[in-house]
Amino acid sequence: MKRTLNIIACLILTLGGFSMVSCQEDEIITEAKSLLMEKISEAENLLATTEEGLDEGNQAAGSKRELQAKIDQAYYIMNNTDSDEAYSNALGLLTSAIEAYRQNTVKAGIPHFGYGANINLGSEPDLNMGDGYTIECMARFDDLSAQRYLFATEGAKQGFVCRTQASTGKIQFTLYTTGWMGSAKWSATALETGRWYHIAVTYKAPANGVQGAAYLYIDGKREVDITGLGTKQAESSYDLQFGASACYPDRHLEGDVQHIAIWDDARTDEEIAADAAASGVLAGNEESLLGYWPLTLNRGTEILDETGNHTAKLTSISWKDAE
Repeated sequence: MKRTLNIIACLILTLGGFSMVSCQEDEIITEAKSLLMEKISEAENLLATTEEGLDEGNQAAGSKRELQAKIDQAYYIMNNTDSDEAYSNALGLLTSAIEAYRQNTVKAGIPHFGYGANINLGSEPDLNMGDGYTIECMARFDDLSAQRYLFATEGAKQGFVCRTQASTGKIQFTLYTTGWMGSAKWSATALETGRWYHIAVTYKAPANGVQGAAYLYIDGKREVDITGLGTKQAESSYDLQFGASACYPDRHLEGDVQHIAIWDDARTDEEIAADAAASGVLAGNEESLLGYWPLTLNRGTEILDETGNHTAKLTSISWKDAE
């Protein structure tokens, strides 16, 4: 049953002794539209009475922007249609957004990846990865039945990718020089679902007559060697993303990632082993460290790394409770 509010505006005019009543019926506000208006008011009050911040208990950074987008969408529906079904759908979306907003507070947690989720760390030039780099992280896989991308800048004849092999659980690092180098090489270790691994890759470009090389490590042990690189890796036009490839979003990661670190050189076997022994935990001020994201605290959709130089942008990441 609809509840309607009929507003009658009447204007009495006196002209030459005659009275004229002009009545105009205003908008009919149905129950569905009224409920949507009330929910918009509730959402706007939330924005006005809460604060974003970096301390536990604050709203996580970026959460206000996400809620405001849903409010704007609700306003658009309210002002551009007279369909009760549309009002009800908008009400449901805004109600869900309010609930998500209330839960999106700064607290300890673990970022979880599924379809559409990724963490964008920026371009290779912006990260100053240059002629050599190391990428490290702690990773846990929920599914290894399909090809899963851990991180990538992969494009057509450019960049690099670290990914698992469908069904086997083995992992690979491959980069493009004059071809996809290391594309036939996979780790000896087959990863298992549900457990944490320290994964690291290193790259050193050829220089001064010395061939370049790249390596992949699992839990501090070197598992893949890509040597004899006579041509420098082709710089990618795509940003470095964890959890997905810009070119192949369907090859997304199903799992969790923490302690992402990028270094501006190829770390040694001993340094990689030490990082693995510490489960990827760093101080954040180490020499040659370009960026470090512990990702142990949900601080929203844009997270500045511990060096203070680079901001990671999170898309569709859900946060698990800390363990």
